Amino acid sequence: MSLTIMKFMTLSYCIAASYGAATLFVPWPMANTFMFPAAAAASEEGFIAFKFILAATLIGWANGKYQAIRLGPAACVEFCKMNFIPAAILVYASASVGAWDTPVWAAMTACYVYFGYVA
Repeated sequence: MSLTIMKFMTLSYCIAASYGAATLFVPWPMANTFMFPAAAAASEEGFIAFKFILAATLIGWANGKYQAIRLGPAACVEFCKMNFIPAAILVYASASVGAWDTPVWAAMTACYVYFGYVA
């Protein structure tokens, strides 16, 4: 189980880090189409103001995952226990607007619950 949770957390880290980096560098039309949190800004002007906060949040989330990976399987289990609540909120928010990436967030949330409470 410890190798599996480490693989999951590494994948989860890569997703959060890539979303954070993309938020900084992706132009508005692409962000509006492909990134739910960016689309929540509702306009190009709103996105320009919002993207730095969103990028910092996503990169901070990725950093937390990295630290859990670095500390080992027990830390990853604890991270999963705490992280399923904000992940579930993200699933609800993205599903409420019909975002294309809702299944990704739902699968991640299911994995947080599994690794945090079941496995």
